[in-house]
Amino acid sequence: MRSKSSNPTCRRWATPTDDTAGARTNSEHRNPLIPESLQPDFIAALEAHQRGDRDHARTKLADIIARHPDCHEAIVMHADISAESGDLQTAEAALRRALEHAPEQPEYLQRLARILLRQRRPIEAAEIIERLIAMRPADATLHTELANIRLFARQFVPAEAAFRRAIDIDPASTTAGSGLILALAGQERNEDAVAEALRFTERCPHVAEPYARLAILLERLDRIDEARPHAEKAVAIDPSHGLALFALGTIQLRAGELEPARRTLERAEAVATDPNDRSAVARTLGQTLDRLARYDDAFRKFADSKPAAETLSPAIRHMTDELLRFIDASRRVLDPWAVASWGDAPSYKAFSTPPIFVVGFPASGATLCQRMLAAHGSFITADELPAMSKLREHLQRHAPGIENVPAYLARIGEPEIRILRAHYFNEIERLLARQDPIGKRLVDHHSINLAHLPIVRRIFPDAPVIVCIRDPRDAVLSAFMQPARGPVAAALLSSLPRAADYCNAIMQLWIHLREVLGLRSIEVRYENLVTNTEDEARRITTFLNETWNPDILRKINRGQAPDDFTPQSIGRWKNYRGHFGAALDSLNPLVKALGYTPD
Repeated sequence: MRSKSSNPTCRRWATPTDDTAGARTNSEHRNPLIPESLQPDFIAALEAHQRGDRDHARTKLADIIARHPDCHEAIVMHADISAESGDLQTAEAALRRALEHAPEQPEYLQRLARILLRQRRPIEAAEIIERLIAMRPADATLHTELANIRLFARQFVPAEAAFRRAIDIDPASTTAGSGLILALAGQERNEDAVAEALRFTERCPHVAEPYARLAILLERLDRIDEARPHAEKAVAIDPSHGLALFALGTIQLRAGELEPARRTLERAEAVATDPNDRSAVARTLGQTLDRLARYDDAFRKFADSKPAAETLSPAIRHMTDELLRFIDASRRVLDPWAVASWGDAPSYKAFSTPPIFVVGFPASGATLCQRMLAAHGSFITADELPAMSKLREHLQRHAPGIENVPAYLARIGEPEIRILRAHYFNEIERLLARQDPIGKRLVDHHSINLAHLPIVRRIFPDAPVIVCIRDPRDAVLSAFMQPARGPVAAALLSSLPRAADYCNAIMQLWIHLREVLGLRSIEVRYENLVTNTEDEARRITTFLNETWNPDILRKINRGQAPDDFTPQSIGRWKNYRGHFGAALDSLNPLVKALGYTPD
């Protein structure tokens, strides 16, 4: 979270917005790089953009580009406005066109990298920033940007290295200092992260950010008493610092100081301008109001924390639609006879054993299971990595089409399976570069992999699968309340009705697949994890043919469980019954099918 937000989009062309701007002449808006004949349209585009009329601005810019195709200033402004509108593909195309005219223009390259990152293409984005670093090796902001891209891709080791280079160049960089803490925490080097956060406070003793970062880190390590003074100091340094207020409010919530937490978080909400910051504050404020039994107010805050449907890019809508069509096709196409026709799969060469898959509708206990296994010591865990999604995309290109992938699984033979396994393990090894897999079993945890179980069965037929199940009403509500992991999940869980639709689709698919795939699977119920944690943990380790390790429970007791892992989370949906509307009726058949009592 940032205390203040900055929007780089169109900053280069931003026009004055103070009270005297309207009296200024057009000559003050002129761009010397634009030919004289194009100046009126360029000024009109600037003024339209200033008014918020993006369509008119884009039309004027399109006119300029049509008459002057090599006017890369207009092309890039068109790209920026397209990016503002969420049309990232148009923005990318425009920037690449501008770079044809100005291939070494750093500002254009940096814009392109940011557009690629927004499209979840971090490798391409990183390559562009590395190209810029080669031009300007002493630019700390570029090293920080590269590090943030690595952080986004969960490549924590190279992220750490890039943040350290940025700090070497600019020790006072709060962005690099904050990022380095996150990179170390991502490697589960918690004590190193704490030590680095303390050094951050020493480098910048009169700045709120380092103390706020340290407080948040200690809170997440369940060291609440240590965290509080750092949060209080951050707020004392800057009473309007959003991250500091958020840290203090979160600590007050964890300590059960509900009214003080509410007041502090409302202050944080008042100063948060970045959408991600506002979302995090609204969600935590919703949790506070929930515990105060102000359920209607809490629901409004949870709704505020979700992205508006109109802000989702066309690319994300397309990815979401493809996933739902794949789920539907799997239910229609796959039956015991289809699966029997697949035949045997080859033995393993990479990794000594097949992966273990932990799946389930979000907020159903899969994250807790993954963390249990991470604490065991015999496993290396991949948390929410897209390796199986990459396999689905590969199959989709050859099927061709997403609806044809389930049927296409019968047509692939041993050579193709070996290739797909190699793709999978290469992707895993690339993403888990920070961990040593020798002697450990791979755990792939991703909620969306529940949809990918047909591919799992074809490529890894003897892979153990842990399927986490929860009362659909509680699961839908909790998934709606929690932050989504990735843009597709954000789209699917953006409202209670959408979350209910997705829960119906994915869990009805599981009910179908458990009868036809013949998976080596175990169902783990969230309610049992909450009320009989050790028994369920032992059942999981026995299923995986591993010995019991009490570190599993110590990890849970040290605050490693998800936030709502409490008995109070069972039946919570009843407090929000009025907000479900028709979604409650739509879930009732699934509720019954999974063995719960319908409303």
